[in-house]
Amino acid sequence: MGPAFLCRGCEGCWFEGDKLEAVLSDGEVVGTPLAVTLIGDDHGVVLESSVTCPRCARVMFRYEYGDSGVDLDACPQHGVWLDDGELGALLEYVAVREPVAGEVPREFWQWLGSWFRKL
Repeated sequence: MGPAFLCRGCEGCWFEGDKLEAVLSDGEVVGTPLAVTLIGDDHGVVLESSVTCPRCARVMFRYEYGDSGVDLDACPQHGVWLDDGELGALLEYVAVREPVAGEVPREFWQWLGSWFRKL
């Protein structure tokens, strides 16, 4: 699996390792296959159900990305799953949010993710 995998059925997407952060900092999704994930459509997917990691099949944990109101599913060892529309919401969030005083630097989260991947 490459840095991002797109499910054509539900338009969710999987990001290996820290590839989501790279996409969010770059912001260039229009004109790529990921563009279909920017706006959420009703695909009949139950968002409250647990999601398993496509690499290790363990149930992923759900967390809110910053204070964005967007809940993501993550495997600490392999990556992050975004449901349809969540990538667009996150791109909007990072484009308009102001840095918060005392916020933990992005480098720390990257280090923490790499540490979990070693487990």
